[in-house]
Amino acid sequence: MGAGTRPEPPLTPLPWDSAHFGVSIARISCDGLTGGVLDACLAEAGNRSIRMLEAACHISDETTAQLLESREFRYAGTQVHLALDLEQSLAQDAVSRLRKAEETDLDALREMTWGSYTDSRYFSYPGIDPEKIHALYRIWVEKGVRGTFDDECRVLEQDGVIQAFCCLKFESSAARIGLFGVNPSFRRRGHGSCLLGVLKPALFQQGIKCIITTTQAKNIPALRLYENAGFMTSRMDLWFCRRIA
Repeated sequence: MGAGTRPEPPLTPLPWDSAHFGVSIARISCDGLTGGVLDACLAEAGNRSIRMLEAACHISDETTAQLLESREFRYAGTQVHLALDLEQSLAQDAVSRLRKAEETDLDALREMTWGSYTDSRYFSYPGIDPEKIHALYRIWVEKGVRGTFDDECRVLEQDGVIQAFCCLKFESSAARIGLFGVNPSFRRRGHGSCLLGVLKPALFQQGIKCIITTTQAKNIPALRLYENAGFMTSRMDLWFCRRIA
C-alpha cells in the first residue's frame, strides 16, 4: 500500500443474495470496526448503489453493536454457533435409513422447506419479499442435493418416505450442517434426533471429527434438538441490517 493510500472499506457485495432478493446487498466486516470506517462503508455503499447492508458482531461486543445502532442499523437476530465433537459423542445404533439424496427426491424436499424457516433473520430485513425468503430455502436444498452450494444432502427415509434431511458441507475434518429440516408430517416425533443420531457415526466413519452448525437464538426447538444431541454452543453473533434509501 502506497504512502497516503487509504484502505478499502470492509464492504463485501453479496451477488447471489442481491440477485435473489432483487435488491443490492453487501456485508460489512465488524473486525476492528470504528465510526470512521463505518461511515466510509456507508459512503461506499452509496457510491455503488447498494441498498441493503448487513453486519454481524460477537454477542459480547457491545461497542460494535451500539456503533451499528447509532448509524441506524436495526437488530435482525442472534445467530448461535454450535459444535459436536464426534470422538466424544457417538450414537448407540446406526440404522440403514440414512442415504444420500438424489434428484428424484427434490420435489419432496422442496415441499418440506416451504414455510419451515420463519425464524430466519431475513424476515427482519426491511423491504424483502417474504416469498423470496421461502424460495431461498427451496433453492438451498436443491443446491445441496446437486452439490453446487453444500456438498451433499442426506435424508432419513422409511418405507419410501423422507422423514428428515440435512445439507452438509465438508471442511477438512469437519462437516457443517447448512440446512436441516423435518417433514411436517413427522415433526415432534423424534425424527430430527434420529437423523442426528444416525448421522454422527456415519460421518465419523468417513473421518469427520466434528459437526458444526448455526441456528437462530429464538429457534428454541432447533437449539433443544442440537443440545440434546450433544452439541455445545461455541459463540453467538448479533446480526444487524440497514436499508439505504
